[in-house]
Amino acid sequence: MSEVAEKVEKPDYKFRLSENYAIDTDPRNIILLEKYEKRDGKGKFAPLSGKFGWKQIGYFQKFDRVAEVLIDLEVFKDTDEPITNLMELAERIKTLKKEMGKFLTDKIEVKLD
Repeated sequence: MSEVAEKVEKPDYKFRLSENYAIDTDPRNIILLEKYEKRDGKGKFAPLSGKFGWKQIGYFQKFDRVAEVLIDLEVFKDTDEPITNLMELAERIKTLKKEMGKFLTDKIEVKLD
């Protein structure tokens, strides 16, 4: 993972997963966060500020589910590369979900009530 130059006033997360995703927790949930660029002013047409923040995009009880959502977000985002072989894609998604779930479970310990 490369170093990301950004203007975030304080880290609003406990564990950074990638350039665009992080994890936080509360007493009962694992919270998936996504980075976004803040706007100067109100409304969706206000100019971008160059400052970044983190928005909550999901609450989970297990890292396996966090992994599934992350893979879905990454695989099905807009891309210029067409999907040509669905069976290969399905197998890759299954493998990535397992690997990510194992990584999160092995590397992060969260005690939920």
